[in-house]
Amino acid sequence: MQSKKQNKAIQGNTRQFKAIQGNTRQFKAIQGNTRQFKAIQGNSRQFKAIQGNSRQFKAVQGSSRQFKAIQGNSRQYRAIQGNSRGSNTYLL
Repeated sequence: MQSKKQNKAIQGNTRQFKAIQGNTRQFKAIQGNTRQFKAIQGNSRQFKAIQGNSRQFKAVQGSSRQFKAIQGNSRQYRAIQGNSRGSNTYLL
């Protein structure tokens, strides 16, 4: 019985080899049908952070409050560009 189970894994009748053919959740991650590989294609919340659709990566593109301070959209950096009350005194 053990030899039959091992050979089925080679022919693709067990869950181990189906992962190679794309019938299990492990290999679907390579084809983009699971949530793990969708993160590479940009369909999950993990990879959306790289494309700028999540709150973590928006901070890099300037859509969150942390990175807006670098681009001049928050009150901290506006003082450097002259858009806050502190720096308007220097421009006047």
